[in-house]
Amino acid sequence: MQNVQSTRPGQSGSATAAGRPDPEQTACRPIDQELYKLRMLHALRFKTEQEEKFPGLTVTIDTREGTVTFEGKEFEVTRAVAAMHDLVDHLESISLEMSAELIKLMRGITMMKHMVGVFKKNKIVAVYAAEGDTTLGVYACDRSNLQRAISKIRMGTCDEQCRDSAQAIETEEFTAMKEDLQSKYPGLLTITERGGHISLSGMVDPVADAKVPILQLVARTAAKSDDSTVLDSVQMGGCTVQVVRGDLTTFHAEAIVNAANERLEHGGGLGKAIVDAGTADVIIIHIYP
Repeated sequence: MQNVQSTRPGQSGSATAAGRPDPEQTACRPIDQELYKLRMLHALRFKTEQEEKFPGLTVTIDTREGTVTFEGKEFEVTRAVAAMHDLVDHLESISLEMSAELIKLMRGITMMKHMVGVFKKNKIVAVYAAEGDTTLGVYACDRSNLQRAISKIRMGTCDEQCRDSAQAIETEEFTAMKEDLQSKYPGLLTITERGGHISLSGMVDPVADAKVPILQLVARTAAKSDDSTVLDSVQMGGCTVQVVRGDLTTFHAEAIVNAANERLEHGGGLGKAIVDAGTADVIIIHIYP
């Protein structure tokens, strides 16, 4: 874009009669910038800082148009533009690989506001922007802020998969459950089905909350199937316990407990430890033929 400059009435241009630059000459200078750089300027409070430094200066950061516009005295505009370039032209950055579903959420306003809040709470100055269908770019002014931002993103988001859940997918209960869970966490959770598996993507807490009823549904539908290897399925202690005879290779479980006695008791060892620590995960107890 071209710079737009104006002078006061009666002035001839950029210099006084003595040939010196006119300190009262004004300028309006719009400059194109990439979206992540505009977000970084917001994060750094660039507008407030420059307008406090130069009371006659107005800085407008327009993320829709992709521009930063400086209006004020020529020398103030020049200094503010230089300060902007010093900040955003030398950022530290890294690219993170994510699922397409998670990238879609990260692009959304809800997730972006949430992450901005996380960064502010932890005094992290950083921004991110999707760089493609499965790549997220993270930017910061220094390596320390960049590494801390990466840590918060990785710790705060996840992709989980409930394998072998084709039978559950076909139920009306799953359709209703999916709608309810996504409505409960709009913009923070997405549930998809692909290749007979249920996938959950989003913030860690919503994914963990959604995973429990979905795994329970998967277990119930598996128990009701015609597969004769499932002998029984019961809810106990917050767990879904399946009793299975035969081959377990087609079953998905958070824990598999072997070598129970005929009363399905585990008097010690790993089996007892897993049962004692059981939460809302699925436990499959295998009875050998």
